[in-house]
Amino acid sequence: MATQTVPLAASKILRAYSEKTPRSQALHARARKLLPNGVTHVTRYLEPHPIYVTRAAGSHQWDADGNE
Repeated sequence: MATQTVPLAASKILRAYSEKTPRSQALHARARKLLPNGVTHVTRYLEPHPIYVTRAAGSHQWDADGNE
């Protein structure tokens, strides 16, 4: 089964996510130069870019943008 990708401009949710995670987006651009799709495992890939967790405590995680 093929998955269809929704263009960023067409999705209010993807635009909001992208606006909330600029550091993760920059880290993903950097990682794409070194790794296939910029991730180490296919299930960690998200559109338009994955999050980059910088800190965790118990069941809580924070991304490079400070989002929990």
